[in-house]
Amino acid sequence: MLSSSAGNAQSGAVLTGAGYSKPAPFLVAPGQLMTLFFRGIAPLPDGSLRAGDAKVTPLPNTLAGLSLSVSQTGLNGPLQVPLVSVRQERECDAAPPDCYLTSVRLQVPFEVAASVLGPGGFNAPDAEIKVTTDGQPSRSFAIRPVSANTHVLTSCDISDDRNPDSVCNRAAYHSDGRPVDANAPASRGESIVIYAFGLGQTTPAARTGESAIAGLSVLDPGQPRLIVTLTDKFLNASASVPRQFLTQPVNPTPAKIDFAGLTPGQIGAYQMNVPIPSSFETPVACRLSGPDPAVRSNGFVTVTTAQGAENVPICVAQ
Repeated sequence: MLSSSAGNAQSGAVLTGAGYSKPAPFLVAPGQLMTLFFRGIAPLPDGSLRAGDAKVTPLPNTLAGLSLSVSQTGLNGPLQVPLVSVRQERECDAAPPDCYLTSVRLQVPFEVAASVLGPGGFNAPDAEIKVTTDGQPSRSFAIRPVSANTHVLTSCDISDDRNPDSVCNRAAYHSDGRPVDANAPASRGESIVIYAFGLGQTTPAARTGESAIAGLSVLDPGQPRLIVTLTDKFLNASASVPRQFLTQPVNPTPAKIDFAGLTPGQIGAYQMNVPIPSSFETPVACRLSGPDPAVRSNGFVTVTTAQGAENVPICVAQ
């Protein structure tokens, strides 16, 4: 018969994925602003939860006793990862490190080499990321840098809401920062703005951990990594289905892009300036209320990269 202590013992197992095959390395893009979630990181030595926010630029490499580094074949040693914020919460009554969920918001260094998917697979080596806690390094975790890993900003990104149960909506914006919606529809000929993370390295090259200067573009006619289309046929624009993999483009004619690149004065935030053509049709009017975003829009913008497509609802005046 097992003793009470043996029966209540817990293993160190940590769930890392689900499905029908081994989890692949998760995708990142050079310069991408993203959040990593860790289990097994204990609170601070004084017992308080780890928490911290970057207050200066360039971004610091250490916050709340945590630092991260990226290693990849071809680099001259590990790259230090700039950190934006650290949050930690306790999820069970027990005290072991596995009871704590630690989220680290960071910027992937622009210096990592990005893969492009070709006939033979990805053409650059995978990389590894490691977290160091109070001077103690962890094991390495595999990542796969790609040229673009686009994530259109949602309302949760703007408010730094990391609750998985939150409703996170995408939106386009006027140049003055107002959302393009039924209260303030776009006009034909106007350029609307869509913000995103993960569009990769720019020309000229951006600097890791620093605020962007003007003119850092990701548009490359010789090797386009971004396609934007406009349509008046609404599809899912909810963040609960963040990407669609399309067998055919929603609209075979890409929309014009006035500018796509890093937002001046921001770190890791990109913008796409997309003009609404004079020929854009609005078969229905937008509604001012309703739980479904579809009834509050009469079209959408689709942002497509090699990793999939994301849809952003818009309202254009009739």
